[in-house]
Amino acid sequence: MTDFVVKYVRCFSMARRVEHLYWTHTEGDDALNRVSIENLQRIIELVTGLKVVKQEVDFDAERLRGNYERYADHIIVRVRASLSPLWKRFTVVKELCHALLDDPSEFSPDGLKTIHDLVGFRGFTIDQVSGETQSERIAEIMALEVIYPLENRRRDAAEIKAKSTSIIDVAERRGVPPYWVGLATDDDYIANSEKLWDLIAPLDAKFKAEPSSPWKA
Repeated sequence: MTDFVVKYVRCFSMARRVEHLYWTHTEGDDALNRVSIENLQRIIELVTGLKVVKQEVDFDAERLRGNYERYADHIIVRVRASLSPLWKRFTVVKELCHALLDDPSEFSPDGLKTIHDLVGFRGFTIDQVSGETQSERIAEIMALEVIYPLENRRRDAAEIKAKSTSIIDVAERRGVPPYWVGLATDDDYIANSEKLWDLIAPLDAKFKAEPSSPWKA
């Protein structure tokens, strides 16, 4: 497999392991029946062995919603204070996914360039962008699988098509920004997700039941 395909396999395989640990080692969803960010944080801490510190800050970069820094004994996740609650949720999850996905070579020295490179790319189209931008896009894809599982997206897509609900209503119910609800309930995106989950299934038995971070000894 090419490095490009390996990234996707790793992304979906790790998402499955995070979901396994989420339901095995925490109380599960929050009081609103949405994926609990606090419990996801506990899973990241469990897997990496590092304390996660979340901070809300103001960024000078207009397009930058969050960033991630890793140190020897902790991880810092920063999100833009002015974001809506739904975007804060998704941004935290996306930054936490970096802790399980990134190699040191994928750390971006220029976060702004990475964000700008993402503009114009939807869904799974990331093969023509830089390594740092691929890292960002893969983290977004993994975050979507973690915070908005496929079975929920199938159900919501059917209801949206039947006009028994709206993207805005689904966004509030699931705790996911409307942009990502719209993308994730698109027929092509669901079909691509299903193909990747089908690819993971035969490989999954070869992995350990518990995920291992590439950073953890």
